[in-house]
Amino acid sequence: MVYDVIIVLGGGVTKEGTPTGSSLARIKKTVELFQECAASYVLMSGAYSNKISYTPMKTEAQAMKDYAMQLGIPEEKIILEEFSMETVGNAYFSREIVKEKSWKSLLIVTSDFHVERTAYIFQKTFGTKYSCKVVPVSHAYSEELDVRKEKEARALHWLKQHMDIFPDGDENGVRQILENVFDCYGTLK
Repeated sequence: MVYDVIIVLGGGVTKEGTPTGSSLARIKKTVELFQECAASYVLMSGAYSNKISYTPMKTEAQAMKDYAMQLGIPEEKIILEEFSMETVGNAYFSREIVKEKSWKSLLIVTSDFHVERTAYIFQKTFGTKYSCKVVPVSHAYSEELDVRKEKEARALHWLKQHMDIFPDGDENGVRQILENVFDCYGTLK
């Protein structure tokens, strides 16, 4: 299947503005998919993590774009989403761009340990009018994979407690989660 867009979720950026190992692995997979003609456009999603104590010199999206261009994706095929600071934000702010472009089929690239939570968040954010497929990427991790998977399971459980109360595709529900649960966004328009 050919998708409208490949959405690559930021996996971290250093203070100097270079992609971390997770971001590099996700970009390499994205370039591979793009070269296989899986989609005509790539959406790089991410400002920087709300868990870091510094403001990087570049956003995750910009750092990933720079690297993807070095690997052969033309600049005019890359769109940036530079507001999100975690996965719910990735989906919410990407949705605005996807709606504007009238895209309906999304190929989402993220780390293998992050697939289940990503799929849940994108389903809740986009709803049934969109086709969302998550592509897992594996790479060497600085901490054990089992530990990461355990953290992901706890995060998914926590999210379901907050997000299962509204139907899939409820943009206002997702916005309320961002405004009321995550303290990094403030009030959104």
